[in-house]
Amino acid sequence: MTTSEYDWWWGKRVNDNAPMPSPENTRPIEEHLQVISSELEKKYRIVARRKDAARIRCRHLLESRNKKVGLKARVAELEKSLRQYRSRNSAIELKTSLNKIEELKRKIEELDTLLQNYELRVELLETNNEYWKEQFQRSQGQIRDRDHVMGEAVTQIREVADHLQTLAV
Repeated sequence: MTTSEYDWWWGKRVNDNAPMPSPENTRPIEEHLQVISSELEKKYRIVARRKDAARIRCRHLLESRNKKVGLKARVAELEKSLRQYRSRNSAIELKTSLNKIEELKRKIEELDTLLQNYELRVELLETNNEYWKEQFQRSQGQIRDRDHVMGEAVTQIREVADHLQTLAV
C-alpha cells in the first residue's frame, strides 16, 4: 500500500535510468568554474594585448601626423625659396628646389596612405575589442545561468532527500 505523497512523487519523477555520475569521473563545480574563469582570463589578456597594440599604433599615427605637419611646413618653406629663386632666375637652384618639393610631396602622399591604413587597423581593432567584450559578457552570463541551474538542482535534490528520509522513517 502506498501513500498519496508517494504516488505524487512517483508521478513527478523524470527518469530512473539517468546515469548517475561516478565520484571518480566528476569534478567539483569550483574546479569547473576555475577552468571557465581561466579561459575567460586568457581571452581578456588577448583583448588587452590587442588594445595595447592599438594604442601603440595610435601613437605612431600621431607621430606620422606630426611629421606630416612638419613636412607641410617644410614644403611651404621650399615653395617660398622657390619663388625667391625664380626671381633670381637661377635655373639650377630652381630645379633642385622643385625636386625637393616633389620628393616631399611624395613623402606626404606616402604618409597619408600610411595614416589611412593605420586608421583602418585601429577601427578593426576596436571592432575586435567590442566583439571580445561581448563574448566575455556572454560567457559571464552563461556562468551565472549555470550557477543558478546548479543551485536549483541542489535544492531539488535536498528536497527529494528530505522526502525520502521522511518516507524511510
